[in-house]
Amino acid sequence: MDCCICGLMSATFRPPRNTICASCYDGARLMNSFLKDDELDESTGRILHSGHRSINSLKDLLDVFRWMEERRQVEENLKENISFMRGLLIAFNEGIHTDILLMPNSGPPVPAHKALLATKSEILKTMLEFDEYCGKAPVKDTISFPELNHDQLRSLVEFLYAGTLAESVMKKHVHVLLLASDKYAIHYLKKFCEEHLLRWLEPENVLDILEASEVCSSKELRERSMELIEKHVDEIIFSSKFDLFALKNAHLCVEISRMLAKDLKETKKEKKICIQ
Repeated sequence: MDCCICGLMSATFRPPRNTICASCYDGARLMNSFLKDDELDESTGRILHSGHRSINSLKDLLDVFRWMEERRQVEENLKENISFMRGLLIAFNEGIHTDILLMPNSGPPVPAHKALLATKSEILKTMLEFDEYCGKAPVKDTISFPELNHDQLRSLVEFLYAGTLAESVMKKHVHVLLLASDKYAIHYLKKFCEEHLLRWLEPENVLDILEASEVCSSKELRERSMELIEKHVDEIIFSSKFDLFALKNAHLCVEISRMLAKDLKETKKEKKICIQ
């Protein structure tokens, strides 16, 4: 019999003789469970633990639809808000009423607005307040970024204005921006960089990402990098890149060695159990 939800004759079905197919049933159950914060088994889709709620609080499909409509409205409002805030990026790109120059280690300075810098980074806010307290601001409205060149600094400032960067820019500057986000306590930029690096993580760049995770104290980057090294150990350990990595990161090499030794020990233990 046709499903009353997705079947060809669904518009003609009326209670109480309706039937529902397994796919629609599972989908409705999972949406219901999602709204109840149930714990689900990802492999089977079965409910492992049901949230502690009364029967009256259970959501039916109409409640699910209303909730989705509310979320869609929230999304539309966020899009309008983002579009409105993009005016700041126009002010940056066109240099409208900028009041400070950011000095890279090479290339021309990057004009910006003190107020925006102060709201995006506590470190930059402190630097600005210190200069004003010392009476430096009226004489020299600049902040130096000796670790960044012009393109890197402009990308950093553009992110502060827009909250995002083009994929091509991220591929070019992601490591530098990650270090800058840690140094200047720009937490959202750090999260943004970590998400990109996790998406791009592969044996060819895992050592660079592991090194960056150590500098920035990124737990997730570190754990994912170690897992990938464990999975592709021969390809990574016997590469020429690992030789250079080992010279600069002896402590990380020790951790990798301990991880591999632990794996070897567990493998021997499993073999011993199988023989017995």
